[in-house]
Amino acid sequence: ALAATQQTEVDHYQAPETEFEEIIQSIWMEVFQLEKIGIHTDFIRLGGDSLLAIRLITRINAAFELQLPANLVFQKPSIAELAVEVEAIIRQLLLQMEDLDS
Repeated sequence: ALAATQQTEVDHYQAPETEFEEIIQSIWMEVFQLEKIGIHTDFIRLGGDSLLAIRLITRINAAFELQLPANLVFQKPSIAELAVEVEAIIRQLLLQMEDLDS
């Protein structure tokens, strides 16, 4: 059943459109050991579990120098949703840094 789910997800593949999506997609492909994952593919439907969530978030945190909680993958279960969240957090951090500089 898992192989069928993965094939269906690949059939509806949508490529990354932003740099954030590209980076997060490459992490997902590495963790799931797949050559292609669309940005709207659902983490759970791919077979994601708490261990994979920890592996994903650990790598995303390292890539973006953030401290995101592992459960974020369950709240934002696609590459596209995670990318929007990561970008928003980084923008907020940058704004806070600018406020400190002024």
